Amino acid sequence: MANQQSSSSVGLKELDLGIGGCLTVSQLAVPHEKLPCFSNATQLRDVAEQLCLKGLTAAVIFSPDGVPRGLVTEDDILQLYLQGAPWDITVGEMCGNGSEANATSSTPRRPCYDLPGFASISHDHLIPEALQLVTPLPGASVRGLSHLLVERACGYGGGVISPLDLVQAFADHRLAMRSGDDDTTALDIMEPLQHAPCLNYDCTMQKMVRELLAYPGRAVIMSSKTGLKGLATVRDALRGFYQQAARSKNAWEMVAMRPGSSTLQQHVISSAASIRDAATMMVSTPTGASACLRDLIVVRADTTEVIGILTPLHLVHALAAKPTSSLNIAATRQLKNKAMEVHPSNPRKRRRHETPIKLRPITIADLVVLRDHPICTTSQTLSDAAHSLVDSGRTACLVVSGQGEVQGVFTENDLLAALVEGTMGNLAIEKWLRGGNARLPGFLVPALTLPATSSLAEAAVEMTAVAEEYPGFACHHLLVCQSSSDSSGHEKQIKILSALDIAMGLIDAVAVQTAGSDAGAAGNAAVETAAMTVQHAMKERCDVSCCRMTDTLDEAFRTMFDSHQNCVLVESESESSHAAQPSRDAHGVPAKSRVVDVITSNDAILVLAARQTNKDAQGSSIAGWLEKSASVRKTIGDRAIVADAHLFDAARAMALSESHHLMVLAAPGSEEITGVISALDVVCALGANYRFDLVEL
Repeated sequence: MANQQSSSSVGLKELDLGIGGCLTVSQLAVPHEKLPCFSNATQLRDVAEQLCLKGLTAAVIFSPDGVPRGLVTEDDILQLYLQGAPWDITVGEMCGNGSEANATSSTPRRPCYDLPGFASISHDHLIPEALQLVTPLPGASVRGLSHLLVERACGYGGGVISPLDLVQAFADHRLAMRSGDDDTTALDIMEPLQHAPCLNYDCTMQKMVRELLAYPGRAVIMSSKTGLKGLATVRDALRGFYQQAARSKNAWEMVAMRPGSSTLQQHVISSAASIRDAATMMVSTPTGASACLRDLIVVRADTTEVIGILTPLHLVHALAAKPTSSLNIAATRQLKNKAMEVHPSNPRKRRRHETPIKLRPITIADLVVLRDHPICTTSQTLSDAAHSLVDSGRTACLVVSGQGEVQGVFTENDLLAALVEGTMGNLAIEKWLRGGNARLPGFLVPALTLPATSSLAEAAVEMTAVAEEYPGFACHHLLVCQSSSDSSGHEKQIKILSALDIAMGLIDAVAVQTAGSDAGAAGNAAVETAAMTVQHAMKERCDVSCCRMTDTLDEAFRTMFDSHQNCVLVESESESSHAAQPSRDAHGVPAKSRVVDVITSNDAILVLAARQTNKDAQGSSIAGWLEKSASVRKTIGDRAIVADAHLFDAARAMALSESHHLMVLAAPGSEEITGVISALDVVCALGANYRFDLVEL
């Protein structure tokens, strides 16, 4: 009876075995024993090689006593490749298990199954329910995308299900669509060519990996001036990683070297082919290759005209009876480009800067001298870093070796990740920086370091590019290289530049520009950005995660971490709706909900520091935390701004309150919160304006 209710509640076409009867998850799951198995001490390169050669999408992490502890997916490896992780990074370091001792321990500090992003289902549930979980909504970009953990006994011993597993079952006739639906063709479910991701064949590996991660189907068309050349796949990126191909390497060189299936011909299928034929072709292995094709190019029937692409995820969407809308959400990821238009109201007529004005253009060197940052050594712990950030009021500290060499930056986002993962505060910062969740590890230091003479707009462009290149994993900090002369000669000094520093610098940049200094396009971009309204740059309330007063802090931090945001709105418990489909207002939020406070990543700093001395902070409710920390936290009133205010006003409010986030009110005197604007939103607006102005020039 329970199974029948589950099936009907999903409301899907019934999938059945050829002999009748509903198929359960346990009958389709791939057991752990059939997946490659590795320990925490294994180098990730070795995992990448096995996944690539065997055509698999995930591997199991086992403890020395043979207990499965988690999964490594192809997405994990691609994300680290994109970030420029060390070639010798281990599975344990990727999962944050740190030291050699932890890497070989039979009870690792944090099982990788507990990482955000993995969905799970009981082994006795029906396949229609699994299909709903394996097919994420367009735009999903989380660890474990499309991998479903199967629960059995008190763990995940039931195995794993991926889209490719479902395609294999469909090709083997273990799954069948409802009678009458077998006439569905490749044309009906493909990604149209105009929506499919496409790159020039002379692009870099870095750009190819970024596009693969941005597209849920995990395939990208490669083209040249003469036409389409091939299809780049996840396996090309995996080969690049285990062969240590530089991110600057030409991507087509890697695609062209793919054994047995680099050309378009190997991947071509007619638009008139049935989806059963498409499934069979996806799981077939071409001559000379070691793994199945997986991704297909669709040509118009009886022609050679390419009209789309087809991936396992498209086919699974069809099995799940989901709409065949495009998986490509690149257009929706644009940075509100049209919102960067200049508005007529000009802050130069409304504000006078109170400090003496330097008529030379503002550089980032002028910003980093105003606010110092703490410094930690690699041997210090996460707890030490948290206390340093609390004492300094900053959101990041510079990490140096015993010899004073910069090894990376430890940020509030690192602390948030540590809290979510349950990482102990006594873990050495050096170990954390080698892990997969470090926001600015040593290998990113050169790429994210700017000369001190850079303009505010140039820094904004760089930070915006990082936010676009690493969606959901962006660092809100850059490094500034200064030089100073002393008795020993010329010495470099490294300072931290935060998104808040840039937002605050907008005030000075506008004042200098309007006072007569000519900073060119950079100065014009600052004025244009300052004149924009908050409404054009903010995040709508429906796009910001929420929690309730009775939720625990850990739940709030996990929500924040999962949503890749640095804040979560706290709603009044008495007015929060628990209905299955609550009524919603014009902003897409429950009509009766009222925001009473906000939890930010700064709370993560305070909490981690407090938990070292106050065990009661562990698992405390949001209401309890807000009461205990009232003396050190800012109220909504301290960080509120109206929607029609200008970004100049927002930057000024952030400077006065030293807040990275402002609550956006519908109107003066209103208590209705319509969105949130962060310092990074202001930075991205400035970066977009500057890039647009350069193009116009």
